[in-house]
Amino acid sequence: AQVSSLADLAGQKLNAQDEVALLLKEETTTFGGTVESEKAIRKNFIVKANVFLDIRKEPDFDAERVPGQFLEFGNMFEVSEVYQHADTRNYLKLADGRGWVFDWAEVNGVRMQLVQPVEETSSDELRRSK
Repeated sequence: AQVSSLADLAGQKLNAQDEVALLLKEETTTFGGTVESEKAIRKNFIVKANVFLDIRKEPDFDAERVPGQFLEFGNMFEVSEVYQHADTRNYLKLADGRGWVFDWAEVNGVRMQLVQPVEETSSDELRRSK
């Protein structure tokens, strides 16, 4: 069901996908399943979890990994597109063209946030982290 406003929800139970869509609606525009946020375009992110975050060829958890390419704790990276998948993850397209990473994973039954936006990161700082 397409949810366009809170008025559409009167007396209805909201599923998780519609809830996320409604929460993102004010800040984003949806194009064929891709959520492109003006705030996310060319935004810097940092890996905040102590993990090796494999870069994937497509925005999907089960997508093929890019051989030898990953991000690790403390790496900063620039994002050119955000795709909201039906699995509730946000997939972030790396601006350098290497592929996609996702924003959270379940580790030992607990949801762990893997990346977060970086406020006011200079291009020099971003280059040093690569």
